[in-house]
Amino acid sequence: MVGLVRRRTQAWSVWPDTSSFSGREGVLRDIEERLSAEADGHRVVVLAGLPGVGKSWAAAAYARRHRDRYRIVWWLQGSDDASLVRDYGDLAHALDLPSAATAGPSMVAAVRARLAATDDWLLVFDDLPPDRLAAWLPPGRGGHVLVTSVDGTGDAVLVAPFREDEAAAFLLARTGSQDEAAARDVARLLGGLPLALQQAASCIPTEIASLSDYAERFRLSEGALGDIGTAPGHATVTVTLRVILDRLQASPEAVDLLCLAAYLAPQRIPRRALEGAGVTTWPGPWASSAGSRWSRPTPSGSPSTPSSSWRREPGSVRPRSRTWPPPPA
Repeated sequence: MVGLVRRRTQAWSVWPDTSSFSGREGVLRDIEERLSAEADGHRVVVLAGLPGVGKSWAAAAYARRHRDRYRIVWWLQGSDDASLVRDYGDLAHALDLPSAATAGPSMVAAVRARLAATDDWLLVFDDLPPDRLAAWLPPGRGGHVLVTSVDGTGDAVLVAPFREDEAAAFLLARTGSQDEAAARDVARLLGGLPLALQQAASCIPTEIASLSDYAERFRLSEGALGDIGTAPGHATVTVTLRVILDRLQASPEAVDLLCLAAYLAPQRIPRRALEGAGVTTWPGPWASSAGSRWSRPTPSGSPSTPSSSWRREPGSVRPRSRTWPPPPA
């Protein structure tokens, strides 16, 4: 039974990075209990919650904590069918399947058949509505499945925002500040959303002097944006980004890169998209930047290989625009 034997990982691809992950022990215990329970088919756990609440972080943390239980651990982006086919294709390559050279339904079917022959795998479907899951599951009864979605079913594991004390402790630990009152103030402003908290902590003290300074800037940006009409959770992250972007104006290269990324989907950016293929399709002033040289570790059989970290080579992106937000395509 999966979980009783230490296994050598054959294929591994998990993101996001969880080096700054903390808390959520209750959620992780709930996942483990549900995946360990007897079931008639695949053991499936759905993690549900607001955007930015940390569903993907929790799924990735579970995968990393328990990777020795599986030979195959693979992350699939579920926001659209093309992303799922792409990620199944990467898994086909990692497993050295003959079908890896093909694309489309036959390749996906070959991967699903390979997984159906064993039970020592964990698939993570990120941002996938639960009602679309059945079409992408391998046949049979083996394996474990995690799904993150804003559309949770009645038996989903709810991932809630941090409590105020948890959020304040998160900020204090990551910023080195000792101002608990300011940390609690920022925690309330950000609604306890881990994504917004992480973004805020990342710019203190390198870009913004202190937590109290951040709170002041947040209130000013929130007032300037007014009613931005976003979904619950999105508004907080949007204002947080606005605070950071205001500070990035002094770094033209960073602004250029963000302007370029604004035209892309929110998921991982395929390396080939930034290495010259289809450069002419990029919008005007960023066309040359799209051909810049980037490097990204590709998924492999090694559990220590990251699947979503990027490194910019010096001089590869030149300033092209000073405008934020970017003009419409």
